[in-house]
Amino acid sequence: MMTFLLMVAILACLLAMGFFSGTETALTSVDPLFIHAQEQRGDRNAPRVRQLLSRMEMVLVTTLVGTNLMHVSSATLAELLLHRHVPGQWEALVNTLLMTPIILVFCEMVPKATGRTHANRLSLLVARPLRAVELAFLPIVALVNVLSTGAARLFGGPRRRRGAVTRDDLQVITDMAAEEGTLPEGAVGMVQTVFELRDRPVSSVMIPLMQMAAVREEAMVEDALRLSAVTGFSRFPVYRGHIREVVGILDVRAVLYRLPAENLRQSSAPPRAPVRNFMQADFARVPEHRPVGELLHELHFHKTPMAAVINRGGAVIGFVTTEDLIEEVVGDIRDERETDAHTAADAAAR
Repeated sequence: MMTFLLMVAILACLLAMGFFSGTETALTSVDPLFIHAQEQRGDRNAPRVRQLLSRMEMVLVTTLVGTNLMHVSSATLAELLLHRHVPGQWEALVNTLLMTPIILVFCEMVPKATGRTHANRLSLLVARPLRAVELAFLPIVALVNVLSTGAARLFGGPRRRRGAVTRDDLQVITDMAAEEGTLPEGAVGMVQTVFELRDRPVSSVMIPLMQMAAVREEAMVEDALRLSAVTGFSRFPVYRGHIREVVGILDVRAVLYRLPAENLRQSSAPPRAPVRNFMQADFARVPEHRPVGELLHELHFHKTPMAAVINRGGAVIGFVTTEDLIEEVVGDIRDERETDAHTAADAAAR
């Protein structure tokens, strides 16, 4: 009777070991998009899988503790079983020759291969029992997690947040998609440009101030409207005295919105209001060395598509727009009114 109970206990340990190995592989191989789709369809286990993936470190510690505990338990029970039927001098050898291939094949290789092949479906099946095991092992898991975290910080430097997809991960995914033909060549180039653009300084994508059409603050609105019609641009730097002394930004569309409708209808008598009355004096300024990735946050914060680029002395040396950033990725963008005239123009002289 004792022999039968020992054999049943050993079999249970081996099955549990296979469960932990297969579960770990399934959860590390599962497709998050599949889980999201199943959750949208109302699968009750999908939210459990999503919760497990959100704290993957604890899950991995749980499977590690479970695997090692079952491994030690099965070896101990096998030794007790062999002690009853095998001479003492052969116990260790028989135990090794018998348990090693069983554990390697049926508790490691087969479960891991199954977990990798059927990761999505298996993740849904094992979510609930794994959560129960996690709660049962919680004291041990918490202790091991604290120790491993401390060791990682002591020897391994800063921790990488589990679940965070780094830029290197995205580049690898993009390269794999290109090799498999999932992404067209043009799209791959755009993605790579985005990666490179993020760390480039703003000065590398700006339009130099001396190459821009600009207006003086004392110029009339009619001159700005005429300059917009000639160049096809809708925003212009406004300067005082010299073009390097930028005092604001003029948005022609905002001017048209604010002008009385009757002035716009009287084409023979254009409005004579000065530009300074319509310019935006409080505009975004970014240092020339700032990365483009931070520039996007700056533009979003100021709720503007255009920012001035300043040097170390605080002087404006150029401007950058969201359109410039898009053109860095997709290429030159021109509408039907835009021309190649990027040289400085004084609207007041017209």
